Amino acid sequence: MARRRDGSDGGAEGRVAGPLSGRVNLADHTLPPARIETARFVLQRWRVEDAPALTPILEENVAHLKPWIPWRVAAPGTLEEITARIEGWSRDFDEGRNFIWAIWVDGGRDLAGAVGIYPRDANGRVSIDRADRAEIGYWLSMRAAGHGYATDAAREVVRITTAMPRMIMIEMRCDPANEKSIAIPRRLGFHEVRRAAETPAAAGDPPEDTVVWALPLNSDSRA
Repeated sequence: MARRRDGSDGGAEGRVAGPLSGRVNLADHTLPPARIETARFVLQRWRVEDAPALTPILEENVAHLKPWIPWRVAAPGTLEEITARIEGWSRDFDEGRNFIWAIWVDGGRDLAGAVGIYPRDANGRVSIDRADRAEIGYWLSMRAAGHGYATDAAREVVRITTAMPRMIMIEMRCDPANEKSIAIPRRLGFHEVRRAAETPAAAGDPPEDTVVWALPLNSDSRA
């Protein structure tokens, strides 16, 4: 799972001080695929019809998720509230602000968690038309943990990000106390670049201890 960032948009998920504003120019950017099928799981961009599956998972995993991912993502809610949350993720996908997929296992019947791509520049979260790097985030339910789904899902979105234009780097951010999350960038060839107390997503929150991992992209990695 990713580290907690109260007030940010989701997954392993990095931070943004508030909703991105202004029009996003997608002329030079093809949106990533809505659905990716592998032998082990299906990644499907969130749809409102997924709300009945997500709602009980959030209710059952408060203690498991709350320490590590944004509360605005992990917080349980009514079916209507979760539906509205998913609608926001779907709009962000269409508008190139971030790209979040549900992770479905057991032939696409069981919701295991989520993985996302969050466009960034050197200063933080931006829309895809302004990005030169991306952050990858992920979370799993307690029941789905320990089967390699997060590693394999992150590997898939690394592949997708590598194909995006102008990307020079992929990043992951982890809480230094979250050993299981830290293991994922290591497995995927990322290198630790710094440990710091980063600016929190929400104004007034204390700085957050963060381990930043990076995978530089070059012509060979895009081949």
